[in-house]
Amino acid sequence: MELQSPLGLEVNEQLINSNQTTPENNTIDTKIDFNQNQIENLTIKIPFNFEITCSLCLIGFIGFLYFIMSFFYSYQVTLFIIFASLLALLKTLYSALTKMEINKSNNITNVNIKNILGCSKMTINGNIHFFYEYSTFFIINDSNFDLSTQNIKKKPARILYYIKDTIKNETFLDIKKKFEVNDYENPLFFDSAKLMGKKREPSEKNFPKLSKISDLIKFGEHFFTLYFSTPGHKDDVERNSITICLYLFYSPIFIFGCSLVYTNIEKSKLIGLIILTIIIMIPILVCIIFHICMKCQLHDARIDFIYSKDFDRLFIGKVNYEENSYTKTFEYQMNDIEKFYFQMCEIINEGMELKVELKNKRIVRIHKFIGIDKYDQEGLEFILNGKLNNITTK
Repeated sequence: MELQSPLGLEVNEQLINSNQTTPENNTIDTKIDFNQNQIENLTIKIPFNFEITCSLCLIGFIGFLYFIMSFFYSYQVTLFIIFASLLALLKTLYSALTKMEINKSNNITNVNIKNILGCSKMTINGNIHFFYEYSTFFIINDSNFDLSTQNIKKKPARILYYIKDTIKNETFLDIKKKFEVNDYENPLFFDSAKLMGKKREPSEKNFPKLSKISDLIKFGEHFFTLYFSTPGHKDDVERNSITICLYLFYSPIFIFGCSLVYTNIEKSKLIGLIILTIIIMIPILVCIIFHICMKCQLHDARIDFIYSKDFDRLFIGKVNYEENSYTKTFEYQMNDIEKFYFQMCEIINEGMELKVELKNKRIVRIHKFIGIDKYDQEGLEFILNGKLNNITTK
């Protein structure tokens, strides 16, 4: 699996800095391929994961077979096979993460992740921390977000990035020794039950989680977010695999259509032209269908609750699956809010719905939660109403 974010998009956000202590100089395990230029620079080579390796082998094998087949038809078919194979190859190589550069300057950590072509797939800077669990390497952006953060009301803050099945625990431990501070309180471990003075007990509907990571996460007093599925454990839509499948499906039909066009039988030529015309429309139709399916099947990733520095305003934003835009937003003056509360949905099995009651008696529906942990539900309600009464969450 790859980095869980739209890999075709570069992210380079301006973040608010926070203070960190300077990490100590630690030795690096020689079994890991590191390149150190200075005391606070580190380059890590990321090996190909299983999926990228299989994609490259499949492209090479099928491309070779198609190339041999093309010699029985025309040079146009040969050119198409070469073009299609190179396109699929470049798409796979662009998706392949091969290097992560980490450096720290003036208490600011910068992370630059590149592909095999040397292109930056993601650039992250700010108060950056690292975590590892169940073969997933997390990059945590724990900057001091609030409503004064640049463009945060237009574009969601990128708070978590993760790479699956490539970075190993040994590599993480070396990164942690070099760049992590000892007294860092990981926001992923935020416990809403502890916040309320309760002990989290498993029940029939709330089994103990295998992951340490909380769905309700606190980034300071001004920024809270609730993930609809545990971060790092959701299924990712692998677009590179879809491209490969299109390539495998597209090429043989194109070869068959060309073979009919270049025969001496007029009826076969007509059939071949019809096939080629249909083939040209296939990618367009597939893209439209895929886009519709993405919209229908993929739910939002999280919901953010962001306060102004003076706690006089509250912004609520539901963040889409790729975590690069809001699907719905709300903004209120704190003086206009009476209370937040959860209410059982009228239809059975539709879960609980978060609502806000305004002082003018208007009720606003924020979001329906299906299968929300009861402690996260109570904790979120406790936090939101506590802010109305100037209660901190420390």
